[in-house]
Amino acid sequence: MNRGIRGWAVVLVAMTGVLGGAACSSSHGAGASTDTDDRDENVGTLGIDLTLASGAVINTVSYVITGPGGFTKTGSFDVSQSSKIQGLIAGLPSGDGYSISLTANSTDGATKCAGSASFKVTARATTPVAVAIRCHQAPGTGSVLVNGTVNICAAVDGISANPSQALVGAPISLEALAHDSDASPKPLSYAWSASSGSFSDPSAKNPIFKCSTAGTVTVNLTVSDGDCGDKASVDIECAAVDKCAAYNVYMADLGELTANCRGRIDPRDFSIDRLGNLVPNFDTCVTKAPITPILQHLSIQNKLQLEQKAGREPLARACIGTRFAQALDKFSSRGVQTCPTWSLDHVVNPITDEVIKQVTAELPQANSDGVLMGDVPQDVIDALKIKHVYNVSFNGPAPSQQCKDATDCAQACAEAFSGFVMGPVPGAVGQVLTDTTSWLDTTVFVDVSTDKYLRGTFFHTMSYYLGAPGVQHGDYNRYVSCDPASGGTCDGSAPESCSYYVGNVPNGFHKKTQLQPHCTDWTNINTCTTFCGDVQTGADAPPMGWVPLPPAITPPPPTP
Repeated sequence: MNRGIRGWAVVLVAMTGVLGGAACSSSHGAGASTDTDDRDENVGTLGIDLTLASGAVINTVSYVITGPGGFTKTGSFDVSQSSKIQGLIAGLPSGDGYSISLTANSTDGATKCAGSASFKVTARATTPVAVAIRCHQAPGTGSVLVNGTVNICAAVDGISANPSQALVGAPISLEALAHDSDASPKPLSYAWSASSGSFSDPSAKNPIFKCSTAGTVTVNLTVSDGDCGDKASVDIECAAVDKCAAYNVYMADLGELTANCRGRIDPRDFSIDRLGNLVPNFDTCVTKAPITPILQHLSIQNKLQLEQKAGREPLARACIGTRFAQALDKFSSRGVQTCPTWSLDHVVNPITDEVIKQVTAELPQANSDGVLMGDVPQDVIDALKIKHVYNVSFNGPAPSQQCKDATDCAQACAEAFSGFVMGPVPGAVGQVLTDTTSWLDTTVFVDVSTDKYLRGTFFHTMSYYLGAPGVQHGDYNRYVSCDPASGGTCDGSAPESCSYYVGNVPNGFHKKTQLQPHCTDWTNINTCTTFCGDVQTGADAPPMGWVPLPPAITPPPPTP
């Protein structure tokens, strides 16, 4: 049987006579290469005894004997069935200066053994020789030389989307905010993707994105330094143009206020700031009108865009700031250099006491909880729209530009103020018809008794405008409609009434209440508007002890 190798010894035992290889076929099972000529008195015999004791398995041991006069003898022992090696090697000429070398390899090749010894041979004798054999096992473990390199992965700091709300097809400027602290191993790379829409260059740092469908679009960014990187995403609200109609009332009123203040309509008088808000590029009016109503009205629009963040006005930014920016770009490409002047000619359907009396009879009545029981007929809503006829003209001959005359140019210049110009007055030359609503009326009454909006059960039909949920903001003068400085009597004056929608369409209901003040700065009339809805609390409510600011007096618009 095979045993482990612990150490080997070669023993040469003295014998008389010529010995053959009988010991090599003994019970130890050792084999030997021998010479059987026992008649030469000058020949001796070598006896070998090799003990195995290790974990390796040895089947064969090879030997090489060298001696005087160039003598050489080689052979091997079969130890596959033995626990030690013992054998006689005969036929060695007598003499001195012999050496024997033994070698063996384990069957798995992991252990290599070798040993040698010197001896002399005496004629007709067996010479015992002890051979110390050393075995070396191959290493069972190894080592790894680690040459590590340190790379700080690229990191995304944020994504800028301007604007974060846009109309379908409108350009949105994206900006990747990222850094790589060690600037290696490669320059930063950018990869943009989205659930819908398209990029001008999806591998650019700052591409242009366009929505293809209405709804929320998730824009994804992956940044890499060639080895590792980071990811981030941002949601963009994409609105269809037909969803912006409810915001036309604010743009139309801004158009009228601008015409009355500037004596013209020119979209270049406004711009969009970095927050997406609409701001005037002027600080005074060329007419006698104060700029306060315009600032108040812009305050409404900017509040709407802020409310977009809270989810109350999800399309405000797209339908106000973004839509105006698109219209401004369109206007710039039309080649119109000069916009005509505007002056009020007359009011088509002024809201008089008689009109209020008629519409009030058709308005739904509120129950004890303020819930309005019924709908508002369309003819009533139309009756509460204030239509004006404006004269439009150039100072001198019409300039040579793409629009053909003053009327055509006035409409081109007013396109950015959606819903304002209804069209040219049929049969008239140089006149356009405009449209505004009662709750954005800037009129201040000299006496509380003359405020037609406080008649009986009248209310501003804000939640019915273009269908529920309608609109919620109005002019500040509809909260404080009487001016004590006018010399009239304002005792008993109260905020005018309005309607707002409670719940989700179509399962909610209309409710009647009073307009509330809403100021960004409660000491600055330019930031004040009105709000129709549940009583405001917290930061939206007036501060403790706040005294209502007096109304902003708006002189009549210029007339020819």
